[in-house]
Amino acid sequence: MALDADLGSHGSTFLDVWRRSSSVIREISRINERELTANVSSAASWHAQYKDSAYVYVGGLPYELNEGDIIVVFSQYGALA
Repeated sequence: MALDADLGSHGSTFLDVWRRSSSVIREISRINERELTANVSSAASWHAQYKDSAYVYVGGLPYELNEGDIIVVFSQYGALA
């Protein structure tokens, strides 16, 4: 699949989704770095709330994406349940 492959009828592309998710990943990394610098305890970290969770929340996806589009994008990382 090409990085600019069309994923929806409203012009959303894989590259658009990648850019948005990339900026979210950078923001999470920044928050993690701040916690490390501030010596935030494991119990006080935002990670503690989700440590026993098997679910992954994915936000900020374009509303134009359908279930098939999401499966195509995320199945490269493993099976979706």
